[in-house]
This record gives sequence, structure tokens and C-alpha cells, in this order.
Amino acid sequence: MGHHDEITYDGNHVAHAYEYANAAARTGASGFVAADIGKVARQTDNETFWILTAVTPTWTEATSASGVSGPGSSTDNAIVRFDGTGGYTVQNSITTIDDSGNITLTTGNIVVTAGDVTVTAGDLQMTDGLVIRPEIKDYGVTHNDKGSVSGSVTVDLENGNSQYLTLTGNVTDLILDNPPASGTEGSVKLYIEQGGSGSYTVAWSASETVLWAGASAPTLSIGVGDIDIILLITVDAGTTWFAFVGGLDMS
Repeated sequence: MGHHDEITYDGNHVAHAYEYANAAARTGASGFVAADIGKVARQTDNETFWILTAVTPTWTEATSASGVSGPGSSTDNAIVRFDGTGGYTVQNSITTIDDSGNITLTTGNIVVTAGDVTVTAGDLQMTDGLVIRPEIKDYGVTHNDKGSVSGSVTVDLENGNSQYLTLTGNVTDLILDNPPASGTEGSVKLYIEQGGSGSYTVAWSASETVLWAGASAPTLSIGVGDIDIILLITVDAGTTWFAFVGGLDMS
């Protein structure tokens, strides 16, 4: 009965055609011909594999070309960003897209050099960030209906830059809350409807300095169901508000 011959390591099939101790040995190799292009070399000092792409020789790392590498942990829903110019290493970000399609930027800028940013459904939310050089089409502004109000009323700009107030009593203190930082223009448009029995008033300067053209605030409409539109703008974080009449008695 015959015995198998002893099979040495060199007799085994290996996936690579060449083996080098280090990068210097690999890049310094010579004698390649066109038929060798596409063959694989193993570099033993760091256990990487390289594909010969030209006889010069030119090598492309097989491990980096075939997979993506990234951090050991990440933020749920975070947008993946490239790290460097290699084309395969990625990194985490603080910008997220939730399962409803809402994009949230905690800080930072959106820069659109050319092209469009399209949010078909959901929100693009930015906290003190910038959108640079956009062209906006078919956009909307968040509108908040505060319902019936009287006495001290807080209008929070974080709830929308368009707000509807139905007066059921005199507003003795109108507080304009959460305007943007100084140096950034912020505005809110108020739709003020006379509810209840009508003839209610708004005290414009109890908490803020509100400036009107000619230093004279308008007299609001008094009829039940009458609607007045007032626009308020600030550029100093709400220290001063410039007020404009958009329309009176829009009944």
C-alpha cells in the first residue's frame, strides 16, 4: 500500500503569488511582465495584501480597496463622513437623520457649492448653523397657533416664526422669547385676532423695547373676528425689536 509523499509548505496552494518581508522589498521588486498584472502579493510585516496593477511595479492594497474602515463606535442616525482622501475610511458626525427623515445639525454649516438640498418629507433643523449660498424654492415657515391668550403671553420663536394669537383679554406683557444671537436677524410675524367680546389691547413694551415708525404703536382693530398682522424684527438678540404693520382689520 502506497504512502502519500510528504507535502511541504511550498507545495501547498496559497492565494498570493508573491511574498515580501516589507514595503521596501515589495516596491523594489522587479522582473514583472504584463501577465503578472492582477496577481496578489503578501507583505508579512503587517499582513497586508497588494494587487499588482502595473509592471513598474505599482501596487494597490487589496484590504483597503475592498472594505470600509471606521470608528469603533458611532452616534445612532449620524451621517457618515469620509475621513481623509483615501476613499474608504469613514468617521462619525454630529449631524443626524432620524427615521422620519428629519435632519438635525447641532452645530456647523451646510455649504452647497453647486446643486440642491432637497428634503421631500421631514425637517432640516439647525442649531446656530449656517446654510451658505442656497437658492430656496417652494419653502414654508413653521406656523404656531397659540390659541386663546391674555395677560402675560410668551411668544417663543423656537415654536415658529409665524404665530397666531386669539385675544380673550388684554395682553399686559408680550414676551418675545428665544430670538437668534446678536448679529443675526430674527423675526416673528403675529396674527392677532380679536376673540371673546373684542376691543382687547396688547402692551408692546412691557418686557422688550419695541420701536414703531414715528414712535407710535398702531391701534389694534376692535371688532370680534378682526385680524391684525404685525411683523417684529431684531438684530441684537431681542434687546430691541423693530415693529411693522402688515395689515389691520383683515376681517
